[in-house]
Amino acid sequence: MKSFYYTTAVVFLSLTAAGCSVSKLLVGHVDAVDQKSSTIQVTPVEMIDPLWKRIDSSENSASMNDMPDRAWQSSKTASVISLNSACRQRNDEAQNYAEMGLKEITADLLSQWTEIEHKTESDLNVSGFPAFETSAEGIYYGRHRKFQTIVVKTPTCIYDLIFLSPPKHYTQDLAIFQKFRDKLILK
Repeated sequence: MKSFYYTTAVVFLSLTAAGCSVSKLLVGHVDAVDQKSSTIQVTPVEMIDPLWKRIDSSENSASMNDMPDRAWQSSKTASVISLNSACRQRNDEAQNYAEMGLKEITADLLSQWTEIEHKTESDLNVSGFPAFETSAEGIYYGRHRKFQTIVVKTPTCIYDLIFLSPPKHYTQDLAIFQKFRDKLILK
């Protein structure tokens, strides 16, 4: 059962690595101006709760550019937390990047889901930057899941934080995700 969740998580994370990459800006790969953030300060989830283990991207066949910056999975519940970034370093490219809305980015991120229900959305700030949070449940690769996504925009980067959980463990593991989110330092 956990192997299915791990496989689903890896597929979800590798597909949603492009979730942070809306439309034609970052689809499928990272080019010379799209890159991972080098300025994220993250408290590892295993420091918040020792039952969470980091997902080592070297175990996966996907390109490093297609994988999230960091991801963890609960060894108890198979829930997953991931953080992904896509950055533009040149000012002219950053201007185009800044024109994308948080809701548009979120819609792209959620495009792999079907039968989404109980959806709630809200604006918030993460690490001092505007963010958009979506919580819902739906079908992903034929399985019912609950999730929360947070899309954060800085002047040159877009970050997506994803929490994916079996419905019965959602409330229990959401607190871990929120602690992780609150400890992030983005620049």
